[in-house]
Amino acid sequence: GGWMFQASISPIWDTGLTVLALRSAGLPPDHPALIKAGEWLVSKQILKDGDWKVRRRKAKPGGWAFEFHCENYPDVDDTAMVVLALNGIQLPDEGKRRDALTRGFRWLREMQSSNGGWGAYDVDNTRQLTNRIPFCNFGEVIDPPSEDVTAHVLECFGSFGYDEAWKVIRKAVEYLKAQQRPDGSWFGRWGVNYVYGIGAVVPGLKAVGVDMREPWVQKSLDWLVEHQNEDGGWGE
Repeated sequence: GGWMFQASISPIWDTGLTVLALRSAGLPPDHPALIKAGEWLVSKQILKDGDWKVRRRKAKPGGWAFEFHCENYPDVDDTAMVVLALNGIQLPDEGKRRDALTRGFRWLREMQSSNGGWGAYDVDNTRQLTNRIPFCNFGEVIDPPSEDVTAHVLECFGSFGYDEAWKVIRKAVEYLKAQQRPDGSWFGRWGVNYVYGIGAVVPGLKAVGVDMREPWVQKSLDWLVEHQNEDGGWGE
């Protein structure tokens, strides 16, 4: 008989995913449900500077956050998901949609770290010293680039027709190749863990034109097949 509390909510992430699901199922881009969702997403774009501005002083705002009341911390993962979703629908005010897409796209581009990947909230936030502070005993407090977030950005950029001819994408693909584990898997930082990582990376690579027959890509698919549960599902 105890109390149960929801630690956080994810309305923007969930709405973006739902829009993508409905479009994938064949709902027309100007369906009333998609218009309503799209207008709501556009209204949630963060147009003020946040903490990310410390490392990207010349960048202009344009990201989305995971939940409400988080204007100082838009994140790359949600922004990639929302831009991908908005890029596949039509709104009565197409100018407003295109402006939101442009702002989001440019913000994502500016948030790429020097190694080619993307973190969730910051750029090149990789100094391990912070984790060694005595009171920091609850896990990592840094925000390094991760495979899953990087892959979602690739999937987003790929929806605009970009591929490895663009240096931004080429660097990201090189980052993902370098991060692949010897067994073929990728670690997902914001989900559990290797199934999620591969599930993000492979669609991202495909979206920017990477050949799915490449041995290093096939190795990740072999890992998934080998780790299927006896009941037919996957999990960790």
